[in-house]
Amino acid sequence: MKNKYQRLSKEEKINAKKEYAKRHDVVYNKFDRLKKVCIFGIIYSVIILTVDILYKDVLLTGSFNINILLDCGVLIFSVFFLMYSTKKLESLINNMLVEDLRQKQIKEWQKEEKKTTKKATKKEEKEEVVEEKKETKKATKKEEKVDLSTKTVAELKEMAKAKKIEGYTSMKKAELIDALK
Repeated sequence: MKNKYQRLSKEEKINAKKEYAKRHDVVYNKFDRLKKVCIFGIIYSVIILTVDILYKDVLLTGSFNINILLDCGVLIFSVFFLMYSTKKLESLINNMLVEDLRQKQIKEWQKEEKKTTKKATKKEEKEEVVEEKKETKKATKKEEKVDLSTKTVAELKEMAKAKKIEGYTSMKKAELIDALK
């Protein structure tokens, strides 16, 4: 992802620059002004260098003087500074693109983690419900055991009738309790 900006098409680069300009307008405006100054410096130094070479120094004196060297220095400085500022801006845009990609990945990971957590939570809830049902059944059986011994023979016979136990009418209390279990 180091050179993500370099791999973009022209249209994508333009969109990336626009996005960077929206987010970092102050920085982008400074680079834009710097670019304009460099271009102005290049144009100025080429014109002055041409004038110095053609009309003043070479034609009149026949030799180069310090003005030509200064003009060349301004030209070289402007070109290199334009190249440097362009590369620096591209680097900043690339960093923005990489950071956006990282943020997108982090959001995706967080979504996946939430889904996994939700699934685990649902599974745990289901397990808890199953355990509660088992505990409820066990408690009910225990209650039935306790309750059966405290019930009268008539109540036990009614329960046996409801459960359709054969021969309940002739059974004694202990036999009814065993049959109902």
